[in-house]
Amino acid sequence: MDTNVNLKAVADMCNGYVGADLAALCREAGMASLRRSMQVIQQDTAQETVTMQDWEHAHLKVGPSIVRGAIVEVPKVLWEDIGGLKEVKV
Repeated sequence: MDTNVNLKAVADMCNGYVGADLAALCREAGMASLRRSMQVIQQDTAQETVTMQDWEHAHLKVGPSIVRGAIVEVPKVLWEDIGGLKEVKV
């Protein structure tokens, strides 16, 4: 793990995660690090560390399983359906 990784920030990103989610997050961060090091292996400058960017990339791909399958219903509301505030709607 890179010395610049802020584990407190990683933990703060994981609100609602269960053990399997955390395992998937760690695996994805490791894979992001591996992909990055494979891109620079020809230059012999490959780093074999997981950086904060790898954790952030993993967080974009792996979310908490508690919200998977939850359906968010957003009603279709037009400006014409909202009464008042004519100055704002113009």
